[in-house]
Parts: sequence; structure tokens; C-alpha cells
Amino acid sequence: ERSAERALPFMLSERAPCFSYDQCDFNVQRAKISTGRVVCAREFGIVNSYTLEASFCGVSATKTHFDQPALLALGRDVCLC
Repeated sequence: ERSAERALPFMLSERAPCFSYDQCDFNVQRAKISTGRVVCAREFGIVNSYTLEASFCGVSATKTHFDQPALLALGRDVCLC
């Protein structure tokens, strides 16, 4: 099982209301094979390498738009996990 790579996203979803664990995708798509996080994971065994995507349109779960304070709070929550 690959639970180690799922721990940080789970903890972040518990802390940050704008982050959704249910929308995480842990599968590697063919188009993503040459990205830095996938290469580092496969070549060097780095388990916890992520891409965090955010939209200026906001999050549907909370129906809010991202502004600077919201992005700063998300960054803080990532660091506190």
C-alpha cells in the first residue's frame, strides 16, 4: 500500500477547509511521467513529492474565491502539517 504518500494530503484536508482529499489523484498519467515530481519519485525514491494546484476561481466546497489571505493561510497549513 502507498499510504505514506497519502498522509500529507489527508492531514492537509483535515486542517484546510479549501483543500479536498477526495479530489486528490494519486495515479500518474502518461503525460506526467516526465515531470519533476514523478522523475524524483521513480529515480530517487522520493515518496512525498506533490503538485499543489490552485485556481483563482476558488473552491466549490466552500464557494469562496482565493485571495491573498486565503493563499497565505493555505501555505501556513501546508507548513503546519
